[in-house]
Amino acid sequence: MNILKNLQDLIDFGYQSINKALISGDSRNYRQMILFEMMGAIHKYSVAILHLCRQGQGEAGQVLLRSIVEANINWQYISAVKSDERVIGFIFSDNKDRIKLGNKFLDFKSRYPTHKSRFWELNKKREGFKSLVDKLTAENNQLKRICNKIEWNDNLKERSLAVDKIYKNGALEFLYLTVYWLFSHLTHLSARGLDNFLVRQSDKILFKINPSSDGINELAISTYANYLGFLTEFGKFFKTPMKQELLKFERIFKKLS
Repeated sequence: MNILKNLQDLIDFGYQSINKALISGDSRNYRQMILFEMMGAIHKYSVAILHLCRQGQGEAGQVLLRSIVEANINWQYISAVKSDERVIGFIFSDNKDRIKLGNKFLDFKSRYPTHKSRFWELNKKREGFKSLVDKLTAENNQLKRICNKIEWNDNLKERSLAVDKIYKNGALEFLYLTVYWLFSHLTHLSARGLDNFLVRQSDKILFKINPSSDGINELAISTYANYLGFLTEFGKFFKTPMKQELLKFERIFKKLS
């Protein structure tokens, strides 16, 4: 079977299906908003992976797949509890990181007050960063008032283990150990990751930068699996009528894998 053609068919179907789901612009349903945003990101990343596969650039596609897997684990962790404590924790944790970064920018600007950069963040005045930190702090205080118990484990492996403890199948830990952890070498370009771009021939070391089919099938199949799984979650949550079509794609996946 042509895996890239099948991945294209799934993505095309997903595009038509997710565009039928609508949410209010002033929605306060945090779970709904996060799932909606995640589906959009996973769709665009999957489209990019498909293009990279066709161009024989699998290494860059693996970096994007790693992000898709992280989103998948995060959603499973959020949806494993019925209350909103984790989805609010997801937003709360992100705000904390942004507050920390804002304070680092404030410290930077105090040490280099005349520094100019082509990046707009560093060209902001101190007052702009202070205003952002204050706004995010106020937002987190509001989240505390909305939810008495905010839960978020900052360790992705621990989040995967928390879900696997419920279902007792090790599925998310396996994703963490394989796609997320192994592809971190390409994401961060560690010594091991850099080895992917060199080849040794007798007494020479050459660049390995031409398009290659190495790992393309595995990358496409993994992308297919993650996209299908997330689209299924999306369909259940938004009650999008696509059950029969999803069963067809599941049958195709079984043949691919």
